[in-house]
Amino acid sequence: GLTAICHCTCRDRNLIGQQSELMGGYVLGISHVLAVTGDPISLGGREGTAVFDTNSFGLIDMLSRMNRGENMGGESIGRPTSFTIGCALNPNRARMDGEIRRLEKKVALGATYAMTQPPEDLARTGELREKTREMDVAVFVGIVPLISGRNADFLHNEVPGFEIPTEVRRRIHTADDPEAEGVDIAREYVDMALDAGFRHIYIMPMLRRYEMAYALVDYIREREGTLPCPD
Repeated sequence: GLTAICHCTCRDRNLIGQQSELMGGYVLGISHVLAVTGDPISLGGREGTAVFDTNSFGLIDMLSRMNRGENMGGESIGRPTSFTIGCALNPNRARMDGEIRRLEKKVALGATYAMTQPPEDLARTGELREKTREMDVAVFVGIVPLISGRNADFLHNEVPGFEIPTEVRRRIHTADDPEAEGVDIAREYVDMALDAGFRHIYIMPMLRRYEMAYALVDYIREREGTLPCPD
């Protein structure tokens, strides 16, 4: 089977609860964790109090400490864990240098790979590649095959970190077959990432449209000269 990556956020858990959940997950066989801060409650327009004892930096540090056999208080946990630690990377942030400094800090704390939101354009993708080329971290570029104009508008307006260019939204809105157009657009983004020099891509199919991910995997395999997916 495929390796599963557990996405772990810092919201709504204090440090004790966070440590307990991670240790319990490790005992159950979860060893790959993507450590993110999590979105604030205010983005959902709901009242309530969010619990943020730490952020993504603290969570990465916590996982690294467990890999050294200790908890956040420096006490022994009996046996070291062997978490593979990932982090988030936003290629669309207005100030790329600030995002790179955040990535450098995450890598210094123990992150070994980074997963991006879908990049906005070719220029940003090339800049991101140049600024991460010499870093000791694997960067996975996120690709989302859009399924409709409504889907594109929702991601652009409601989901933090997603910035879908106006031209892309126009294409998906006016297409006779929006899903086919979504796959074509996703192929262009795959080309953009691979041509920039990235070697890792992950695909996020929307609303269980797994056949769109299948088409993209086949395209990547064909482009890179590897075998197609089996039927």
